Amino acid sequence: MSRRQNPEYLLTKTVAGAFALHLDRRGIPWTHFPAGENRKLHVGSKLKRMGLKPGWPDFQIMMPGGRVLFIELKAGTGSLSKLQKQVHAELIAMGAPVSVCASLEAVLIVLKAEGLMDLPIKAPVQWTGRAAA
Repeated sequence: MSRRQNPEYLLTKTVAGAFALHLDRRGIPWTHFPAGENRKLHVGSKLKRMGLKPGWPDFQIMMPGGRVLFIELKAGTGSLSKLQKQVHAELIAMGAPVSVCASLEAVLIVLKAEGLMDLPIKAPVQWTGRAAA
């Protein structure tokens, strides 16, 4: 299946675009953690030696007060791996909120619940239809 047809890739791209629109405008730092992609063995080995840890949620969003919100995306019939469940439990035990979302609507509900959608807009951003590179 090509990336263009992969439902999780399409959801990730859509969420990144929404974050660029809603979070960047409010000065809220966020990033995507692309650990789950298929890579050549030598690239995966290099990333592992550099400290890449499997099982981490897809998105990390800084919240006021220094807290980090973690969002894991699962599209279609995707489910959490055993390692993802373990990492999520560790993050939650440390006091970090972790949400698993299957749609953009679910992600926006989480942002609203965490108070991130109600923060004032700090910088004008023109939406181009593409996520920030």
